[in-house]
Amino acid sequence: LSKNDSFDDWSFMTDLQNVHRHGSWPLFKLTVEVDERDPTKLYIIKIDIGETVLPSDLFPISSSGQDNVNDNSSTEPSPAKDAAELKKIFLDETVHLFTSFGATHTESVLKAEKMLELEKFIASVSAGYHHIHDRFSLYNVMTV
Repeated sequence: LSKNDSFDDWSFMTDLQNVHRHGSWPLFKLTVEVDERDPTKLYIIKIDIGETVLPSDLFPISSSGQDNVNDNSSTEPSPAKDAAELKKIFLDETVHLFTSFGATHTESVLKAEKMLELEKFIASVSAGYHHIHDRFSLYNVMTV
């Protein structure tokens, strides 16, 4: 948004395109690469899971749909503490961005909380890139 725009002028589709163009926090990645299964095939289009700012292993969703963060009493940093810290950082940064774009503080907090819920959901249903043991099992070959 420029200084002449208001928060009311915000467009999800336009900004989603901008987010993907800049490569920051995309919901999905669209790339043209060499086929990992057959390196002789150049220039295949790959649609891959995007990156979330929240690690999937800290935000699993239980079968009841509620947050299911293990809370242990060990001397190691606890997952619940790490998750709470990540949530606070995410909310603070997101509120700051929305207020910078002209939203009121109240609007910013509400939108940031909705975005946090979306990010938590994405993290909970996404296998982290480092947890994917068989990348080939993710292939769904289609002719375009």
